[in-house]
Amino acid sequence: MTTRLKPTIDELYSALKTLFQRCMGKSELSDADRQFNHAAMLQNEANRLHDQSLAEGDNDLLEQAIALYNQALSLFSPEDHALPLSNLGNALLTKFEHEGKKELLRDALKYHRAALDLCPPGHPERAFCINNLVNSIYEQYAQGDGLERLDEALLFLREALALRESDDPQRSLSLNNLGNAVLTKFKHTGDHRYLEEATDLHREALSLRPPGDPGRDFPLINLSTTLFLRFDQEALPQLLDEAIEHLREALTLRPPGHHDRGLILDHLASALITKYEQQGHLELLTEGIDLHGQALSLRDPGHFNRCYSLTNLAGALLLRAGLEGSGKDLDVKEAVDLYREALESESLESPEHAYSMCSLSEALIAHYKITCNVKLLEEAVALARNSLQFCSEVDSYRTTALYRLAVALAVHYDHSRNTEELEESLSIFEIATKDQHCASKDRLLAAFDWVSTGRKLSHPSTIRAYSTALELLEHCLAFSPTVEMQHQVMKTKGLSRPLATEAASYAIKIGNLDITIEFLEQGRAILWSQMRGFRTPMDQLHEVDQELANRFIETSRALESLALSSKRRYTADDSGDTSGPLMDSQIQQKRSLVSDLNDILDDIRTKHFKNFLQAQPFSLLQRAAKNGPVIVLNHHTSRTDALIVLDNRLPVHVPLSISEKFREQVTFIATNLNLVAARASRLHPLKGSRNPFQKNLQLLWSIVGRPVVERLRNLGVAEQSRIWWCPTSILSTLPIHAAGPVMPAGDKYLCNMYISSYTPTLTALIVAQEVNVGGVNSMPRVLAIQGPNLLKANEELRIISQLGDFVTALSIEHTTPPVVLQHMQTHSWIHFACHGHLSLHQPFESSFELLNEHLSLHDIVNMHLPQAELAFLAACHSAAAESGSEEVLHLAAAMQFCGFQSVIGTLWEMEDEDGPELAKGFYQSLLALKEGSRGSARALNDAIKGMRAEGMTLERWATFVHIGA
Repeated sequence: MTTRLKPTIDELYSALKTLFQRCMGKSELSDADRQFNHAAMLQNEANRLHDQSLAEGDNDLLEQAIALYNQALSLFSPEDHALPLSNLGNALLTKFEHEGKKELLRDALKYHRAALDLCPPGHPERAFCINNLVNSIYEQYAQGDGLERLDEALLFLREALALRESDDPQRSLSLNNLGNAVLTKFKHTGDHRYLEEATDLHREALSLRPPGDPGRDFPLINLSTTLFLRFDQEALPQLLDEAIEHLREALTLRPPGHHDRGLILDHLASALITKYEQQGHLELLTEGIDLHGQALSLRDPGHFNRCYSLTNLAGALLLRAGLEGSGKDLDVKEAVDLYREALESESLESPEHAYSMCSLSEALIAHYKITCNVKLLEEAVALARNSLQFCSEVDSYRTTALYRLAVALAVHYDHSRNTEELEESLSIFEIATKDQHCASKDRLLAAFDWVSTGRKLSHPSTIRAYSTALELLEHCLAFSPTVEMQHQVMKTKGLSRPLATEAASYAIKIGNLDITIEFLEQGRAILWSQMRGFRTPMDQLHEVDQELANRFIETSRALESLALSSKRRYTADDSGDTSGPLMDSQIQQKRSLVSDLNDILDDIRTKHFKNFLQAQPFSLLQRAAKNGPVIVLNHHTSRTDALIVLDNRLPVHVPLSISEKFREQVTFIATNLNLVAARASRLHPLKGSRNPFQKNLQLLWSIVGRPVVERLRNLGVAEQSRIWWCPTSILSTLPIHAAGPVMPAGDKYLCNMYISSYTPTLTALIVAQEVNVGGVNSMPRVLAIQGPNLLKANEELRIISQLGDFVTALSIEHTTPPVVLQHMQTHSWIHFACHGHLSLHQPFESSFELLNEHLSLHDIVNMHLPQAELAFLAACHSAAAESGSEEVLHLAAAMQFCGFQSVIGTLWEMEDEDGPELAKGFYQSLLALKEGSRGSARALNDAIKGMRAEGMTLERWATFVHIGA
């Protein structure tokens, strides 16, 4: 576990100095001095033999070293016994590792403790003796002597580190040893603080080994292992990239011929393949396969790490076989052969045995799909079923074993049509999703296959499968420390599935319209909901019961961390400890945490929030329609539908299309609108019947607007009343309010019939409607913000300033993020006249351009704005979302989720000259309506109507949207 220490140059110098002092003033050595000198030479020779035995694996050399250590010990005087006792303990510990005789470990521990007893605090050799004692203590822990041994080792290692000053050449080793022990503690407890501490310790250890230092490879490997484990927990790509960078450097320090090069090859290959799974770049997978192959070539049959190399390479080949292209059958066949060899060479007691059985089962199914050899399929089912015998009820791998069996049975059902196999498969999928001892991601992947199998066969359990999958998706995100981390988790390969719209499409298909709304609300805008507590009310829970909220978060994170850390099959090294005490401790800790978490959830749901971490019922969600109908547009590859939500009945279904042509039309419209609008703003307005922008909006009216409007009329929804749109997927990028023109009247659009607003979710609208706004007759405090590089922004601010003395205008020189954020807390209406920047790949970096700086979406969502009512974002792209994303990550949504009940934004670029005219018409209408911010949707509609009368072209006015109440 820790690195064993030999005397340093300083320690040898101290011994030689003592010898010199004894000889000073004497013409010849006394008998005592000769004896000391002889003992020192014997010890040095023993050290050399011990090192040589470690390098060559020669037991005869080790026996010679032990004999010399004993002989040297008999010659040293008692006050000089510390170093020889510690060295003898090291040699006996090495012998124990070869032979496994417990009396050798007892003797090693005895000598190490005796050596430390001779080095009280302040003794120059105390740190040296502590590190060697820790090796024996840790081995004692590894043999099952209890977690208290690990805690004792940690105490000693912390003391040893404290004894090593910053310039001590041994400080890096002490940091290294403590970092490894702390990492093991994390694996026992799941407490993320230990993982963070281990990272810090290994970073410092590496900093003390600059490039060119011969010991730099160890801290590089240890830090990369810790970073990889953190990536498992946090899903931040920079952690994985840093781990890969360190491993590449470490590989150069262990060139071909190095006895431990295979370890780094395996580490680096695994990291590259993980990155491939995140990003999909084939060259990463290709390099990973090559490196795994190199590692295997270094491990002949009988090598203790050969099984790891076999399974690592097989898994990579199977991953490549899942891609389109030639060579698939060869990859699958080789994977089967590699898995067979691994399984045959493992003992039944190996903690990896169930993993190897399930992996071979997966490979056999892939082989069956190529060859149609039913014997392969039957063997796959048998292996997956038998693997469960080797998984305890709290084994983190048990979910995967159940999942593999369910998949094998489902595939076998496709061949046999035996309904009993189908029912067993779906039942096992469900069991796997409910195993709280395993990582949420593994349970979610099982739910995905349960969904796919059930949907394909229209099985009655499919709705339950979707509900379970949506709950697990929320669990996967709930405990990532930051919203950026949650966003990365959602982009992870395997989790980026459009689950909510898929679930909704199935619920519509079978006629469960209220459940459709519940599914969409549960599975969309999850990040906002987590952050603001709209659906998972962590903020509210903290307010009513802070202690219970803290217990819930800490227990959930510990359980998730424990499941992930104990499942990781990285490579065979100290960080992949599968020792008995570690597994026993993890089993006990998991049982305790699961029990605690269930008790905590019962308390929360009984005392405070009935639907905590569960879907909100439709009866609550339909409150969003109290001021007018909400039209939910669900778009999925299988079908597109509109659901009209009213406050007094079940949703009204408006089928739009199940054809491929419809999906192609929607994609065409979304792709072209932005391009055409951008081109028009750069070149010249688009006019006449050949206007491609108008043609796209005519198509939008035909396939979406007209069917919905006709149904609204049938329901008695009067024209000029307010309606809300809640679009999903690619539909969320379209200006549905501008659909038209309606023929035969060529100048009438949907906005002429209804006052349209948008909302990302029903819950967001409910919260916006419940915000207490200022009285309709009272003047709000208005903040107007001018950004740089806009010719008309100054005029826009002048127009707003003329509204009255309730306006605070910030000119360019005052628009720094801190100043703007400070003023936002004391003003209820905010008007941005500046450039907006949309970051498609990092949406939380989308921003408003201020003076020499940007005010980012991240800055905004961290604000608490108790006065917030209305935000007017006269900035480009302020309401433009990621295409196809269900997270609605744009600047306008950020303002709404920060507390603004009404937000005006833009779907694409806006003309600079439109800002002043729109602001003038908007605020004149808004103040005349005397409805406060509640009148903002109608005021925007009035302002645009006036500008259209003055000749504003379609692509310029269609960009403006109203979001919220």
